[in-house]
Amino acid sequence: MKRLSIRSCREISRLVLAREDRRLSWPERLAIRAHFMICEACPRFAQQVRTMRVAL
Repeated sequence: MKRLSIRSCREISRLVLAREDRRLSWPERLAIRAHFMICEACPRFAQQVRTMRVAL
């Protein structure tokens, strides 16, 4: 069984961008949620990505 580890901001940023183009796997979505619970910057980045996507 694979352990859940908190990923770095760089890894989460890549996943946030990837989810704009494809459906993420359950472990990837879980990794984002877990990281967002401990990081203030990454949720803001995700919101900025969503805002830019809507604006385009």
